[in-house]
Amino acid sequence: VGKSAIVQELARRIVQGNVPPGLVGARVLEVPCAGVFARTSTPKGAAELFEEVLEEAANVPNTVIFLRDVGAVHGSSLVPVLVRALRTARLRFVFEAEQRAAQELLRGDEAPSGLLHLFVVNEPPVERARWILGRVAESLEAEQGLPIDASACDLALRLSVKFLLAQRLPRKAIELLRETVTEAAGASRERVTGEDVLA
Repeated sequence: VGKSAIVQELARRIVQGNVPPGLVGARVLEVPCAGVFARTSTPKGAAELFEEVLEEAANVPNTVIFLRDVGAVHGSSLVPVLVRALRTARLRFVFEAEQRAAQELLRGDEAPSGLLHLFVVNEPPVERARWILGRVAESLEAEQGLPIDASACDLALRLSVKFLLAQRLPRKAIELLRETVTEAAGASRERVTGEDVLA
C-alpha cells in the first residue's frame, strides 16, 4: 500500500535537508529481521546478533532504524532486545508491518505500545493507484528503454484488482506491470501494450 515508499521518501528528504531540525543529518538504516534470523541457528544467537547490530548503529548519532518486516519479530527472541532499545532511546525506529502484525506486537507481553505511534497507511483508491502506476511506468520506460502504452497500465490495474484479491494496491498492479515489461524486453518487443499484460 506504500509503506516502504513513505520511508524511502523520508530518506530522500533527509538527503535533501528538507526535514525538521531533529532529522537534519540523520541516517536511515534498514535492518532486515529475516536476515538476523538467517545468520544464526538459535534464538539466543539471533537476539545477541540483533543487540550487536543495534549497539553498533547507536554509536552513530541520529540514526533511524527501519525494520521492514517487524511482524517477524513478534513472539521471537528479538522482542526483549527491541523493547530495551526503544526504552533507552539511543536510536529512533520506524517499523513496517501489516496491521494485524502491528496490533499483535503492541498487545504482546512486553508491549512497547507506550513507546510507539501507530500510523495506518490504507490502500489507495483506484484513481490514485493509477497515478502511481503511471509514475512507475515512466521509470520502467527509462530503465528498459521500452515505451509503455497507457493501455498496459490500465489493464495491469484492472486485472490486478479483479484477480489478485489477496494482494493490495498499488503493489499488485506494479508487480504485474513490471513482470510484463521484463518479459517484453526479453522478447525484444518494440513497446509494451495491453495485450502483453493480458498474455
